[in-house]
Amino acid sequence: MLGCAVSFWACAAAFGVYAFWTLRGSTPWDNPSHVRQAGGIVVDGDYAVVFARCERSLVRLGCRFTYLNAGAGLLKATTARSWRSQGEKITIKVGDLGAHQHNMHVESDGLLPTAVLDFGANASNVRHIVNWIDDTYECCPQARLV
Repeated sequence: MLGCAVSFWACAAAFGVYAFWTLRGSTPWDNPSHVRQAGGIVVDGDYAVVFARCERSLVRLGCRFTYLNAGAGLLKATTARSWRSQGEKITIKVGDLGAHQHNMHVESDGLLPTAVLDFGANASNVRHIVNWIDDTYECCPQARLV
């Protein structure tokens, strides 16, 4: 009998927290975690080539695609769980700057919004993707391919 009461109140508390988050307009898993990393680069070249290189960089990392839209310039993928983290979600946005230049923004975040430690997995993801796109990237927020 006591177990039923505890289960009931635990479910009621969980529902209350969920209702609070949805009334705010988001859910806890939509919010960025403390381990989020981001970086960007300006790339010269054809849009289709740049988008294909972004796609290949995610494949090279061993990611699984969750969303791919060349028209919107958006790629979303997840990585598998490892000893460093419970998995990461990676988002790449490719925007057109004109004159054959494209802005590529990479963001890597933990799959769990409660993550507080990832042993550098997200920073490594961003660094590997940007380095693969531009071999001359030297840990600066902007780089330029020629």
